[in-house]
Amino acid sequence: SLLYVNATSALLVTSKYLVEPAGGTKAAYLYSPAGHAPAEVVARHNTLDLALLRIELRGQESLHVQPVRNATTLVNDETVYSLGHPDGQFYTFNSGTGTPADANNRVPLDWTVKPGSFGAPIYDSAGRLIALAAAQQQDQLGLSTSAINASVLLEINGWTFASGQRRYYDEYIANPKIRAPAQPN
Repeated sequence: SLLYVNATSALLVTSKYLVEPAGGTKAAYLYSPAGHAPAEVVARHNTLDLALLRIELRGQESLHVQPVRNATTLVNDETVYSLGHPDGQFYTFNSGTGTPADANNRVPLDWTVKPGSFGAPIYDSAGRLIALAAAQQQDQLGLSTSAINASVLLEINGWTFASGQRRYYDEYIANPKIRAPAQPN
């Protein structure tokens, strides 16, 4: 899920199980139609299946800031949307309904999140990120009918940052557009 793009880099969030454990020696890579792009691990979430990654960019001309909506403000059966790769099917669009996040920051969905979609964004009808598809528990990679409230991305104490990487997160969090309502088209 793309969170922030500036002239030199992009900040993304994905499932932690997809990246090398802390202290590992393998580089992380993101797939693109042009091949693979090396990615740096910025942070790993302390308790949830989330990791922040950064990729370098050259000559990026526009700024992108993904607005985040706290999923506790969802209404029951509100329409939500996602795009993922479940079961190896690339770019599968899902729409369904979600209900407000519970005390454990889980957003109940009316569809099943399958492997291949973990880390996928879930948006409201205004284009705000409300949740991230993830496994039921940190160590369980099976099917799930819930997602993680995206507002956990904004809680600094939830993350363990790689050495020298916190500045990328701080730049994203400091941007006022992060909490701004998405503008209607």
